[in-house]
Amino acid sequence: MKTQLKFGLSQAGQYAPRWLVNTTSVITLLVAAKHYLVEGFPLLGEDARQAVAAWVSYVLDICQVLLALAVIFFGEHTKPVINDSSRN
Repeated sequence: MKTQLKFGLSQAGQYAPRWLVNTTSVITLLVAAKHYLVEGFPLLGEDARQAVAAWVSYVLDICQVLLALAVIFFGEHTKPVINDSSRN
C-alpha cells in the first residue's frame, strides 16, 4: 500500500516514525547519564574530564536539535493514495 509522505508543520499532529522515537530515546538516556559517564571514566584527568564533558554536551545538544527537526519534517502519513487512473 502506498502512503503519502508529508513534511512541514502539518506533520506535527502525526506520529513520528519508529526509528526517530528509538533514536530520541537513546539520546535522552545519554543526556541523563552524561555526567556519570564522563565523571566515572578513570583514565581522564580533571582538565580532560572538563573538556570531554563540554564536547559530549555539545554533541548531544546538536543531536537533540537535529532530532527535533526530524520530528517536524520526517513523518509518515498513513492515508492511502488513491490512484485515479485505476477507476477508469
